Amino acid sequence: MLLIAAAALVVAILAICTDIFSGKKAPDKDADTPPVTQTDGENTGDTQSGDKQDTTGDTDNTDADKSGEDKSGVTTTKPASSNVITTSDKPYQSGGVYVVGSAGYEMYNYVGSLAEKYQSTVNAVADSLSGVSQVYAMAIPLSSGITLPDELFSDIPGSDQAQAEKDILAGMGQNVKTIPLHDVMMSHRTEYIYFRTD
Repeated sequence: MLLIAAAALVVAILAICTDIFSGKKAPDKDADTPPVTQTDGENTGDTQSGDKQDTTGDTDNTDADKSGEDKSGVTTTKPASSNVITTSDKPYQSGGVYVVGSAGYEMYNYVGSLAEKYQSTVNAVADSLSGVSQVYAMAIPLSSGITLPDELFSDIPGSDQAQAEKDILAGMGQNVKTIPLHDVMMSHRTEYIYFRTD
């Protein structure tokens, strides 16, 4: 049963990614759209969470490559000024959810030991299926890493999702084809690509 649920999740993710990569626009906004606005070329000067390392002192965080060299091929960029998301709503935290207006953003905390377990499992499956089937790996960012209004990135507790993607994908073996999503999702961040809650 779990295998069927996992397969359905992968198919749903691939369907979403196919729409993203094909350049299709999101449907016209209606009453269910999140409370965000796009500025006209105005840059707030705030930095994206992808521009800094998590410095919370979480001792469970591990680097996939201790040399500091990025072997994932993933690059992290700031959003273009036309991709800036702003809000006038006052955010608050409710449990593990950061609420802004009528949108809820799940907070993300990278745990190195869990990432290593995931990498080990995916690599083992890929190695056992080598020559039979291609195994793909994606580290899908939560909406808090993509569509959270720019001025709130420094306020939300948690880990840098762009760096987490790099670390997770860097640990994949040669039989795993990695699909970096963070930058692609960032280029579509003002579109309705996430529900109002994760």
